[in-house]
Amino acid sequence: MRCILCSFGFTVLISLVIIYPGKAAIISLIIGGKFVAPEAAAITYQHCFGNGEPISLNADYIKNSPVVLKNLNLRKGEVRYMALKQQEDWRLAYAQGV
Repeated sequence: MRCILCSFGFTVLISLVIIYPGKAAIISLIIGGKFVAPEAAAITYQHCFGNGEPISLNADYIKNSPVVLKNLNLRKGEVRYMALKQQEDWRLAYAQGV
């Protein structure tokens, strides 16, 4: 019985990919992004399937990002432009770029 259910689920999955390839690609990006860059996955989900309400992201990673920490050495009143190379922090770059 289990094999029949597994093959049925696989058939449904393949059918959805064939019928809705764009949505299947977006959903796979969101699911994969949950492990690599959860902030970017949340932003992508909200953009594609959300209802327009604001989302709030957990800022713990951003506070501890090596790029942000490197650029926090400011004196009082100093303003600095911060640039980011994707190789320095992929997760932050994906969240910012979505």
